[in-house]
Amino acid sequence: MDTKTIKCFLQVCQSGSLSKAAQHLYLSQQGLGALLDRLEKELNCKLFHRDSRGTRLTMEGQDFVPHAQKILEIQENCIKHVQPKQDHRLPLPVACTFGVYNAFAAQFLKGFQSQHPGVRIQMTEYPDAQCEEVLKNGGAGIGFTTSPLGSDMHVSKLM
Repeated sequence: MDTKTIKCFLQVCQSGSLSKAAQHLYLSQQGLGALLDRLEKELNCKLFHRDSRGTRLTMEGQDFVPHAQKILEIQENCIKHVQPKQDHRLPLPVACTFGVYNAFAAQFLKGFQSQHPGVRIQMTEYPDAQCEEVLKNGGAGIGFTTSPLGSDMHVSKLM
């Protein structure tokens, strides 16, 4: 039993119709029906009465609804507690030419990070010409290169 199938089951319950649920889930009616058939086989019971008037829950289906909801709630809580907490620091894109990071930039950025803990450094290494283009186009706030930048480049101080 997987959570995708459980979500599908609950969508059919909410929609009251296999076709409406399939549209909402962007699945074919046959695909959704196959998922529900597998769930019924796994649970060894019929969950729905399907006829021309729509799809209605059986008694077993009604009994399963709160358990299905609880499974999804547990999954959501697990994800919340296991995933790393969202990083609210301000991003600072940094461009660096290959080799410069290990030679110089790593030490500089480590010191910068300790002085500015509210900033999250997003480091990307590039070939020399591409690094200069990224800096020219504003794709990075700071750059480290092996050669001087073009004359139209300017240096700005980060506050």
